[in-house]
Amino acid sequence: MELTADFLKSIFPEFKDYENKTIQYFIDSNSKKLNKDFYNIDWEMAVLNLSAHQTLLAKKGSNKKGELVSETIAGVDRTYKTSHTNPNDSYFLSTIYGSEYLRIKKENSYFRGFTT
Repeated sequence: MELTADFLKSIFPEFKDYENKTIQYFIDSNSKKLNKDFYNIDWEMAVLNLSAHQTLLAKKGSNKKGELVSETIAGVDRTYKTSHTNPNDSYFLSTIYGSEYLRIKKENSYFRGFTT
């Protein structure tokens, strides 16, 4: 499957009004940075979630408030959880897409530790 801005928009329709150029920049960058062997079958979703996260932050700006636990994009309602175990994760936890990327990354890290 080819990872394109239009494909990301088909999975995450809330990005329909975002510029393809910005989305594609993050997809191309993340496709090169994220190792396919590490993410295995989750590689595409890792790239797409990280790209969606970065696209959202590029448009809205960075969030230093803590883990985003709920969000309504059109209605702008947001709820943040201010305590989390790893402060290095706060960048990813600021959007639902970053949280999903982090979950995929941790899941693959966990399973890789038990392979022989």
